[in-house]
Amino acid sequence: MEWMVPGHIEVDLTMKNPATVLLCVSIAIFVFCGSFLWNPPSPRFHPIERVWRMPGAEGLGPAMGWYGRTGAAMLAGAGAGGACLVLTTVASRRKPISLTPAVVYIITAIALATLIGASAGIVHEQRSWFYKTPLAPPPSHEY
Repeated sequence: MEWMVPGHIEVDLTMKNPATVLLCVSIAIFVFCGSFLWNPPSPRFHPIERVWRMPGAEGLGPAMGWYGRTGAAMLAGAGAGGACLVLTTVASRRKPISLTPAVVYIITAIALATLIGASAGIVHEQRSWFYKTPLAPPPSHEY
């Protein structure tokens, strides 16, 4: 698709290799979801103290792991997608990458299944929070 920019400069807005984009985005999705469910060691935010600490720090109150967990998963997904982009770009210089429609459907189905699995894992994890016994005993008085 050609598009005219003011000043009569022609710019080609077509994607050079859509197979590369599909592969890299799918790998980034897979790595993001996998590392999010794996829950790598990452900093936790303690809102009462307003500090960031690694898990297992002594003497701190409740912590929120969502931000550190999401950040670590985003870094892992971006790193995997970037590595895929570099590798496929180098490989496509010799021979352009082309995918059959069946392979495109399979890659898309795997990416969607990964997203559905990660969503189910998150829902399961959050539902289990309601059934955990509290760490502190209930107060001995009523308000």
